[in-house]
Amino acid sequence: MLFVVDVVVAVVVFFFNDTATTEIYTLSLHDALPISSITDFMVIVTGTSNTHIKALADSTVKRARESDVKIIGVEGRLQAEWVLVDLGDVVVHIMTAPVRALYNLEELWNFSLDKSAAEKAGEKRVENHPA
Repeated sequence: MLFVVDVVVAVVVFFFNDTATTEIYTLSLHDALPISSITDFMVIVTGTSNTHIKALADSTVKRARESDVKIIGVEGRLQAEWVLVDLGDVVVHIMTAPVRALYNLEELWNFSLDKSAAEKAGEKRVENHPA
């Protein structure tokens, strides 16, 4: 199954590389931690305007259909500041630069904190809440 997901990610990224998008970022949730059954991969893309984001979302859906990839849903197309295209095991986020900076999904879903930082955070909690 993961091979099929890799192919879907490759098709999506290839498509975005061929457009005027900026900052294409892929994030594997499957490899980092098996913490979520929501999706295995996220592709995060910055569009240049609301119109551009709508066009990218429409083109993503069209390419997915042409590649026989099931489309679970599309959210946010009306306002087009952040459009989410759910392809099942791959979720595509197409965002304006300000929205992307505000929500910072790359950092939110990044679980590669070094162990010492996590331990320090845990130690602080213990100090603040004595047993």
